[in-house]
Parts: sequence; C-alpha cells; structure tokens
Amino acid sequence: MPRLLRHRRIKLFLLIFLLVAAVGWIYWNRTQKVDMTASVPADALAFIETNDLPAIAAGIEESEGWRKLAAPLGAPPNLLPHRWLIKLARWTGIGSADAVLAARSQVALVISQPQTTQTGTELTIKPLAALLIETHTAPRRMRPALEKHVEEFANRIYGQPTLTRKQVDGVELAAWSAPDGQRQLVLTVVDTLAIVGNDESIVLNCADVRRGRRAAMNSDPRLAEARQRLGATDSNLFGFIPKAGVKPAIQAWALSRAGNSADAAVAIQLISNTFGNLIDSFAWTSSFSNSGSEDRCFVALASGVPDQIRNSISPEVRNTEDAFQFVPVDAVSFTSYRFRSADGLWRDLNAVFSSRSDVVAAIAGRPLLRSSLEPYGILDADAFFSAVGPRLELIRVGYEGPAVLVTEIFDKAALRKVAQLRLGANPKIESVGEAELMTSTKDNWSAAFLGSYFLMGPADSLRQCLSARSQSKSITTSEGFRRAQKPIDQTLPMISVSFTSEKQSAISFVELFSKQERSAFSTSSEAIQQNVQTLPLAVSVTILKDGGLEWSSRSSFGILGSLFTTFAPARPR
Repeated sequence: MPRLLRHRRIKLFLLIFLLVAAVGWIYWNRTQKVDMTASVPADALAFIETNDLPAIAAGIEESEGWRKLAAPLGAPPNLLPHRWLIKLARWTGIGSADAVLAARSQVALVISQPQTTQTGTELTIKPLAALLIETHTAPRRMRPALEKHVEEFANRIYGQPTLTRKQVDGVELAAWSAPDGQRQLVLTVVDTLAIVGNDESIVLNCADVRRGRRAAMNSDPRLAEARQRLGATDSNLFGFIPKAGVKPAIQAWALSRAGNSADAAVAIQLISNTFGNLIDSFAWTSSFSNSGSEDRCFVALASGVPDQIRNSISPEVRNTEDAFQFVPVDAVSFTSYRFRSADGLWRDLNAVFSSRSDVVAAIAGRPLLRSSLEPYGILDADAFFSAVGPRLELIRVGYEGPAVLVTEIFDKAALRKVAQLRLGANPKIESVGEAELMTSTKDNWSAAFLGSYFLMGPADSLRQCLSARSQSKSITTSEGFRRAQKPIDQTLPMISVSFTSEKQSAISFVELFSKQERSAFSTSSEAIQQNVQTLPLAVSVTILKDGGLEWSSRSSFGILGSLFTTFAPARPR
C-alpha cells in the first residue's frame, strides 16, 4: 500500500508538473502586441494597421452582406477555414507557417512620398508603399513562407518576374522584377518584422526605422490624440494621415477624378494647397459586427478653423419628417446638408480660405469654391446662398450624370434669376402637377419650384424626383432606408446625412473572393439581385466637434471594402 500511494503521488506530481510546464510554455510563446508605428518612418504620408487578421475575417464572414451574397456569388462561407487551427497557432505557435502567419501577425500598410515624372504633357506618379508584417516568429521559419507568397503574387501581376538577391547595408533583399524593368516587389526580414515594398528605397527606410537608425511615426502627438479620440484600441483597423500626407492625399483624390494632363496637374496643385492649409491630419477606424462595418473618421482642422465656421455650420435640431420626400425609391445616393445659416457658412468659408492661404491660393480660393457648385447648375454662388434656407439635398438618381439639387426657398425671385443664368434665355416652362418646371432649350437641364422648395438638375432625373413626391413613392417607403435610418440619433447636430445604395459595391467586394471560373451572374443572377435588394442602405453622418469634423458610417463592408475593390488586381476569368 505505501508503494502504491508513492506511485500515485509521483504520477500526480508529474501530471501537475506537465500542466504547469504546458501553461508556462503557452505563456512564454504568447504574442504580445507591439506598436506598429514604431516601425513606420516618421516622414511617411499615411499608414493603415490591423492587429488581428482573423478578427477581420470573422467580422466579414458574420456580416449580413457576406451571409447573403457569398453563396450565390461563389465565395466561400469562411475566409479562414479550420478556425481552430488558427486559434491553436495563435496560442502555441504550433502549426504550418501560413497558419502561424495568419494567427499571429500584425500588419501595417505604409505609404511614402511618391516618385513623380513628367513626359511631355503626361504626368506619371508612382506611389511608394510597403507592407509591414510583424510575425512574432523567428525569421528562419517565416522567411521561406513569405518568399513563396510574394513570388506567387509577383507571378500573378508581372507574368514572369526575375528574382535577384543582394545585401545593402546589412539588409538582405529579395527582389522580383517585372519583364519591363519598371516594376518590382522587394522583400526583407528584420528580426521578426517582414517588409514587402514596391521599391527598394521604401523597404530600406522601414528597415532602418526598425533598427533604430531613422525616426518613427510613434512620436507624433497627433497620432496619439487620434487613437484616443476614435477608440483605436477597440477597433479592427486604424489608419492615419499626418500633416505631411494631407496635401498628397488630396492630390491623389483630385488626380483620380481629373486625369493626368499638365493642365490638370496645375489645378490639382492649387486644390491641394488651398484645402491642405485647413487640415492637420486624418484618422480612421473600422470595426465589424453582424450588421456590417462601422467606420469613424476624424478630420483634424487647423487651429481656429472650427471656431471660424461653428456659428454658421452647426445646425439647430429640426423636425426632419419631410426630408427625402423628393428621393426616388431606386436612387443611387442622396445627402441632406443641414446648416444654421447657408449664407453665413458661405461667407465664413470664403473668409477661412482667404485668411489661411498663400497669395496665389487666396486669390484662386474664391473662384475654386464657386466652381465646386457649377456641376449642380449654380453659376452665381453668392446669389444662390443668400436666397436659400438652411437645408440642401443632393440626389443622384443614376450612377452616371449630375445630381439633382433640392433646397428650401428663402428668396424665390433671387432663385429664379439663379436658375435663368443656367437655363439661358426663353426656357420651356410647363406645369408638372403643382410644380413649375423650366427646361433649357440648349441642353437637358431643368429647374423647378414646388411650394417652398427649389430643384435644379438634369431634366429626366428632376422629373423622377417630382414624381416621387407627388405619388408618395419616395425612398422613405423603402425598408432598406428605414433600416439604415433607425440607428441615427436625430437629436445630434448633424451637418450632413448621406445614404448610398450598396447593390454594386457589396457585390463587387464579395465577388473578389469568388472561386467560380466565370461570373456568377451567368448562373445565379436572380438570387444575387434578390438578396442584395434586402440589404440596408449605407449611411454616414458628419458632425462638427472640438478640433475638427467627425464622420461616422455603417455599411456592408466599409472603407476596407472600398479599398479592396479599388486596388485589388483583377481576377482572370
């Protein structure tokens, strides 16, 4: 009996020892999150980071948009199969290299100063970008897997790339170059950090930051303020554009819409200088839930700017039951702007632009503001804003063509003159129900007066807006609109409220992950259209807060989905 008890004690001791050792080993191998901005160059123009890739995948999978569209579009129900293997790899480091990468990695995308070249009248801009992957795993284990994935991606986008290896200042580089010699992907691993970039210079810059040879972005006080304001620690994604990146970001946005001619380049430079002086930084967070993506952006304005516009831009809380009555039920997007005083805001904006710009921008700023209204038919902005009430709506009926402008009437005679400037002499005048409709004889542009409202825009779209109101078939009767509007706190001083159909954007995002050889519309068109019709509209709200503007939105896949559909390489069919 004593011997038996002794054996039992030994077994119990060994069991306890093994359990303690296992717990200690798991604790020792656990991943401790690091600050990714400690590896981002201080002079970077922008970065986006995520600390948990599986959480993003799970959020997308659980969203309503994915649940309804994945099957008919041929996308897998789970972006990361064998989730339990991912959890095991996260806690223990046990698993394939790919599983460990997916489970443990923190990822940041860094944008640096682009390379610009001009040939004749054509301007070419090459953005410099690097993907930072904190693997939390020894490089000897991760590097082969990383090289495999980079090579597969290079083969996909370059065709037959050429691989070269070299060492620069103690950094081992592997580069896959396209046959034209103009494009490349470069990889290096520094400690547990993998760096993949589209140019050797940005890869070496990030490597120097990691090795403590260059300053990092984590010292920017605006960054810490933005993280705290937006609750970045509780979000799936965080993005930041410092002051140095504001003007290039505005230039990139304007260039994507204006083209790359020499004349456009001059105008874009003026736009970026004018608006860039008013903005200190951008910050963005994104979180996923079963309803979709919740995004928050904060635009930090230059000191004093919020106070200059607060009295005119911050609206009084008003009854909005009559809002959106002109919006057709199948409209693509529509936005309601609410100000305390439209005329006062116009004067304040002109004063802000003039006082915070250099001589050239100050002179050009006022015409620039005026020209921003010309697509809506407003050729005399001063007269327009002095004649309208505090609420304006923009209604985009189709994906192509200008929007319809709707506003409350303050001075009908003045608005009639504004309309005549755009319509020209002797417009065609007719009655459409209770509305007075005026249409240009030169082009398909109309203006209308109905009760206390003034409308202007393309004739066909404007007629649809009048019909939506007269027949009580506006967007307010749509279930998708009501679902999107329900979470909005109507007592907030919202500057703008915007709704957008996600029929195209949601399908485009999910289709990126389709495994079908040909478009799913050839076999599942009816199911796709039926399911996408049941999704709520995307909604966003803008509010003026201390220090800047806060923009919040709810949508199927958010800004992340937009980035994917914009920049993801096209899939061969």
